Amino acid sequence: MTIKLKEATASQEVPLGYFLDITNGNDEETGLTIANTDIKIWKSGATTLANKNSGGGTHISNGIYYTVLDATDTNTLGPMVIFVHISATALPVRLECEVIPSNIYDSLYSTDKLQVDVTQCGGSSVAAGAIPNAAADAAGGLPISDAGALDLDGVLSGNVPQGADNNTILAHADYGNAKLVRSTTPANTLDVSATGEAGLDFANIKDATGAHTLTNITVPVTTDVTNEVSADAVKISGDSVAADNLELDYDGTGYVKSNSTIGTCTSNTDMRGTDSANTVVPDVAGTAATLHGVTDGKIDTVGTNVTAVLLDTGTTIPGTITSLQTDSTAIKAKTDNLPSGITKNVALSDFSVLMVLSSDGTTVATGKTVVCRISKDGSAFSVSTNSVTEISNGMYTVDLTQTEMNADAIILRFTNADCLDRLIVLYPS
Repeated sequence: MTIKLKEATASQEVPLGYFLDITNGNDEETGLTIANTDIKIWKSGATTLANKNSGGGTHISNGIYYTVLDATDTNTLGPMVIFVHISATALPVRLECEVIPSNIYDSLYSTDKLQVDVTQCGGSSVAAGAIPNAAADAAGGLPISDAGALDLDGVLSGNVPQGADNNTILAHADYGNAKLVRSTTPANTLDVSATGEAGLDFANIKDATGAHTLTNITVPVTTDVTNEVSADAVKISGDSVAADNLELDYDGTGYVKSNSTIGTCTSNTDMRGTDSANTVVPDVAGTAATLHGVTDGKIDTVGTNVTAVLLDTGTTIPGTITSLQTDSTAIKAKTDNLPSGITKNVALSDFSVLMVLSSDGTTVATGKTVVCRISKDGSAFSVSTNSVTEISNGMYTVDLTQTEMNADAIILRFTNADCLDRLIVLYPS
């Protein structure tokens, strides 16, 4: 997490830590003396580190310390990194910070408001005064509401609002008298003799209790079926005499099915046949004969093939099973002779490890005093009971005692100032 700092401001506390023991990397260092010169600060754009201006670090608890930054420490906007290394005692510590302007810091963490100035609009620079003041009911300002209506300062000046039945229409070239279809008398009736008017009797339409009739409207005479709008309900066809069964169904008031007669079907193409028409008996005997010809002899062949399969498998499968049993017995004999794993709570002698120089990570280290430290089941590291002895060519060995092997998970750490640390994990069973 990056800690935000207020630009060029004193008395800003930041935490430092954990400070852990340089030897085992686990124990918390609670008694360090941290001077301001031990605290190095990198500021945005810098090519060197600067000592903290004044004051060092003070312990809080559990290896966590704090330091107080002043205006000099925070005088550069942008990212800032703090480094602390007490080389003889603790592992190094690093803290990332960010110095931000005072207005932004106070708007995030205090009651200030973020200052936002308009410098561009639509990708173009905005000069001072280019955006007018939005004064209410003033030139270039915002309209206001007077008595429930917007005061648009004369947009409707010179026009009379429409009201009641006074038939007064706004005198405007785009949406007034010149453009509206209107009635010409106070009775709201359109003059059908006037050119361009609709020819509708608005007096009748307006009166909800009167007859709603349309005058001067011509309906074309029906001349063919494509523009018919009604049908003669007395007749089904074009003549007045009952000439077919469908006409017999109609009695002048509705359809009566008792008057209908449907002829008897006499051929297999009719929709309904007589009781004795077109009775066909399927040729069952012929179908059975055909099926017998297809399957004749096949069942006997299947029986012969099954017998052959059973005879073959009875000969080969037992031999295959015997061969598998022989092979598995041989494999078990070999695996039973494999050495057992590392045993818990049993001493382990001559445990060996290769050490290499830290300068290049590849050259074997010879003639070095190597120390073995042991951690059991997550406990702190402690030096092994027996010393590490050199074999040759960078190989070293140590004898681990029964007590040291009495754990489910054991970490071995081999160290020397000139060598890379070697960490090995054992899981005794």
